[in-house]
Amino acid sequence: MFTALAYFLFGDGDAQARLPMALAGIGLVASAWMLRPYLGRRGALIAAVLLGFSPSLLYFTRFARHDGLMVLWELWMVIGIFRYIDTGKPGYLYLLAASIALAIGTHELYYIVFFIFGLLMLVRIIAETTWGKYINMVLGGLVGICAAIGILTMVFYVPLPVGEGLYLGEKVFLTMVVLLFAWASSFAWDPTPVVVPRFVHLWRNERTTLWIALSILVGLYLVMYTTFFAYPRGAIDGLYAGLAYWLGSQQEFARGDQPWYYYFLLLGVYEPLGILAAVGAAIYLYTRGFSLPWLRFGRKAEPQPAPETTLDVTADTDEETTTDTRRTRRKRRHTEDSDEHTNGLEMEPEPATASGPRPNYMPLFILIMVAWYFCAIVIFSWAGEKMPWLVIHMALPGNLIAAWVLGRLLRLIPPLGVRPGVSPIENNPASDATPETSKLDDAPPEEFPSTQREGGFSWRVLMVPPLLLLLLIALGVALSRFYSDAGGQEGQSNLLQGFVPLLVFGGCVYALLTLSQYITWRVTLAVSALTLSLLFGAYMLRSTWIAVYQQPDVAVELLVYTQTSPDVPRYVDYVRELAVNQTRNYRSADDVTGGLTMPIILSSSDSSGEGSLAWPMQWYLRDFQRLNWKGGDEIRSPSPTYL
Repeated sequence: MFTALAYFLFGDGDAQARLPMALAGIGLVASAWMLRPYLGRRGALIAAVLLGFSPSLLYFTRFARHDGLMVLWELWMVIGIFRYIDTGKPGYLYLLAASIALAIGTHELYYIVFFIFGLLMLVRIIAETTWGKYINMVLGGLVGICAAIGILTMVFYVPLPVGEGLYLGEKVFLTMVVLLFAWASSFAWDPTPVVVPRFVHLWRNERTTLWIALSILVGLYLVMYTTFFAYPRGAIDGLYAGLAYWLGSQQEFARGDQPWYYYFLLLGVYEPLGILAAVGAAIYLYTRGFSLPWLRFGRKAEPQPAPETTLDVTADTDEETTTDTRRTRRKRRHTEDSDEHTNGLEMEPEPATASGPRPNYMPLFILIMVAWYFCAIVIFSWAGEKMPWLVIHMALPGNLIAAWVLGRLLRLIPPLGVRPGVSPIENNPASDATPETSKLDDAPPEEFPSTQREGGFSWRVLMVPPLLLLLLIALGVALSRFYSDAGGQEGQSNLLQGFVPLLVFGGCVYALLTLSQYITWRVTLAVSALTLSLLFGAYMLRSTWIAVYQQPDVAVELLVYTQTSPDVPRYVDYVRELAVNQTRNYRSADDVTGGLTMPIILSSSDSSGEGSLAWPMQWYLRDFQRLNWKGGDEIRSPSPTYL
């Protein structure tokens, strides 16, 4: 639909075919700004940069395929559901409905996305109902049943009634994976009900908003699947045809035929920052989550209605010139960049009560992102069709997780301009803020006093990155010397030369340990992690440049699979030049310039389509008027008509 609109407005061509997907890529970057309440300002900017320069996302949002559109709809679904639960604004519900309809009308990948998010949100809803106190028992029983069925069916090969080569054990295994991540998340998220109260309020008090959202969903679905009401049966086909394709011939045919670890390879080569951030975030979130049940033992969560207030995420205005408004603006910025909201999704820590300290719950948003990332890897690795463009559906949550992690690491580092032992207000006499209102934008206030009292802070923080880089270089040189294959005197020389960088390595380790005593371990580890992230970011930027701009259609990159060779357009130009020369005396009103009426014979191969030139010649020769498609046998034994 969008491609047809581009052709209608600008004519047909390669650039016009790519235009909708390129615009979707731009929209993907711009949409990251709406995630400020969950990533913070810095995190949202980092997410925009990662989504804009990610090798796989930038590469495949330049394709005339559905993938660039699909990732935008997925991000809008995430924004719509979380922001609506968060604020209750109808616009976010409409965005959710539109993105769901557009995803359904774009590609059958929505079955996988809905399966993951559906199970995760279902577990969350159950946790907020009266069944919440039995959530561990329910999930434990379901996981046990899935494990038992998986073992039995994988041993006895019990097939499903639909599809070829599909077994029940595979389906319950995938269900078990999603349930396990949902179960792990349930230990860490805040049990205060927010999802159920929000939608109960929608049904009871804002039913008009609900009907408008459903109208958007159904209306877009009918327009797309009925081809603007020219094919009414499409409304029925859209409900099952895509699923039948995925669970039927496609799964058995296994288009692509790649090993199960194929996406681990692609993610490691092109999206290493997302993998490392997701693994680190999972360890941080789930290990902290497993300790929370002991903290909240004996405490009964009081169900609370969804908040009626909304977050103020409006932009700063030029009219805010007074001291009070500047103070208010600082407070708002600090609230936007905080990962802990007062909206029920991500609660601020409360003071200790008679029943014990309040557990430090983890944000629901990042828990869902981590579960989405790993579940997507497992499900796409199981699917029979393994193509490189599907990696972007894992790169999207991976980059969002990386932005969240990097944003939190940045907030651990206090401002470098603060003198040791001096508060930010005393250090800046010109500041109009008061000690009560100066929280320093984008930084948790509790991190600063301890680090400021440790002594000469700024230059010590700046020493960590070069020391870490020198440490890595020295370690690499030492290992290269120690593991050299040279023998004899040269081998002994390499061995001795390896001790020098090893001493440098030890000195760097000692220096880092010494620095950590002054700037704290947390700051040292945060700066080290950010330094390594910059190194991985530079590597990803290089991969982006090579894959997207240097050799995007040469089969030396793992992202290149079915792309047209750069020779094909040149061959088409030769054919066009030959056609113009051959038809100089046969021009007509239908072919004024000549070159389009010359007959061209192409192979359509056999009935299976293997070896056919239809792709990509149907596109490149689309302007020629006398294309004759012949089977392989006819071309091998041509009739006199075509001699």
